[in-house]
Amino acid sequence: MTHSPITKDRILFSIIVPCYNAEKYIQQLINSVITQSIPNWELILIDDGSTDNTAAICKTAANCDSRIRYIYQENAGVSNARNHGLRESQGIYITCIDADDWIEPIFLECFKNSRLADINICGYREVYTNGNVKEEWAPIGLYSKQPFETYTVRNSYFRTPWAVLLRNDFLKIQKLSFMEKLSWGEDTIFLLQVTMAAQDINFIPDIIYNYRYTGEGLTNTPKRHHNMIQFLDIYTEIRKEVIQKSSSAVKMMDELTLFLSIILLNEIMKSSENEKEKIKFIKSIHYHIKKLSFIFILKTKVGRIRYATAILSHVPSASFTYQLYKKIV
Repeated sequence: MTHSPITKDRILFSIIVPCYNAEKYIQQLINSVITQSIPNWELILIDDGSTDNTAAICKTAANCDSRIRYIYQENAGVSNARNHGLRESQGIYITCIDADDWIEPIFLECFKNSRLADINICGYREVYTNGNVKEEWAPIGLYSKQPFETYTVRNSYFRTPWAVLLRNDFLKIQKLSFMEKLSWGEDTIFLLQVTMAAQDINFIPDIIYNYRYTGEGLTNTPKRHHNMIQFLDIYTEIRKEVIQKSSSAVKMMDELTLFLSIILLNEIMKSSENEKEKIKFIKSIHYHIKKLSFIFILKTKVGRIRYATAILSHVPSASFTYQLYKKIV
C-alpha cells in the first residue's frame, strides 16, 4: 500500500472522542491531550446527545484551542459517534479514546518516534476510580508483515479501539468503520476486520494509555444477552472471510471464539435470571460455537470435556454445574 506522505502542514494525529454525559471525566481527558509533548494533532469531540454539562466543557475547550473541534449529534450510540469522527478527521493517523480515559503526555510522541504502520498498538493500564492500578499490559512482539496469522489471542488487543493508532487512508481505502447495528462487541468486530486488511503492525511497549475501570455499563439484561448472540452471528460471518483469506488464521479465530464464549457465559452466570433461562442462553451460545465448526475443540469427547470444564469453572452453583455439564457435553 502507498501511504500518504507526512508533510509539515498536515495534521499528523486525529484523536476522536465520543462523549455522552461525560462531565465527570471529560476535562481530564482534554487536559491530557492539550499537554501532549508534540503539537501536531486535532481533538474531535463528538457529543452524542449529552444531557449534562458535557457540551459546556467541550465548547469552552474548543474556544480556547483551535485544534479542538466540538460536534453535536442526536444520540445514536458510540459506534455512530466514532464513525462521525472518522468522517471528520483530517489527520494521517487516527485514534479513538473513551471520554472517561486519559493519555500520558508522551502518548503521541511515542507513536511518532516508532516505525508507524497500518496498525499501531501501545501498552495501557487499567485504573480503578480510586486511583489504584488494576492491571497493566504492554504488547510483546516485533514489527510484522502478517500480524493476523502470527499474533494469538493471548496477545489480544481485540477488545477495544483505544491504545490503538490506525492509518487514516488505510481505513478509507479499505472502507472500514464501526458496525452501528451492534451494541455489544462492536469493537472486537471492527478490530478483527482491521487486522484482516492490514499489511503491517507496530507494537509499542510503552504504557501510555490509561483506561478508567468504573464497572459501569455491565448490567446483565435480556436485551444485553440478545446483543451478545447478535455479535456471535456476525462473528460467524467474519470467520468465513478469514477462511477464504488465510486458513492458518482459523485456529486463532477458534481460540478467540472459545475465549469470547467464556466471557459471554460469565455474563449470564452473574445475571439474576433463573437457572432455566441461563441454560437456554448457554445452549444458544453453544449452538453458535458449533456453527463455527469449532472442530479442534469439539471433535473428540476429551475436547468436549475440556471445553465444558473451562466453562464450568465459572459456574458457582454445584447443582447448576451438573445440569449445565449434561446440556453441553
